[in-house]
Amino acid sequence: MRQANIWFAQPTWETCKSDGEIIDAVAKDPMALGFASLGLDNGVRYLGLRMDRNGPPVLPSLDAIEDERYGLAKVIYVYYATPASATTQAVLDCLFSSQGAAAIQATNVWPVAKDRAKIIGPR
Repeated sequence: MRQANIWFAQPTWETCKSDGEIIDAVAKDPMALGFASLGLDNGVRYLGLRMDRNGPPVLPSLDAIEDERYGLAKVIYVYYATPASATTQAVLDCLFSSQGAAAIQATNVWPVAKDRAKIIGPR
């Protein structure tokens, strides 16, 4: 809170051990606000963010994240030289496989489908 020049003698928030615990606490308290991994929405609502003072609030979605209209989440890019080596191609194949998507989702991160991934060729 240093940037906003707000100082508290004692924290006004509670720290939870997991995203699931945060979601449960927020679901039980209509006045609660919590920060958890995107995609966990069991009984709670997402916070719409207004990234521009005069703009409309934006709810988190894959489109809003990819377009950088939702500021609390980012797309993580994978860069590699083309043509991809056999090892690199094996990693890419794994990332976009059903097992890769499941592994990514197990970390509470949303995987981007291969058809939505941007492929930029050599310049």
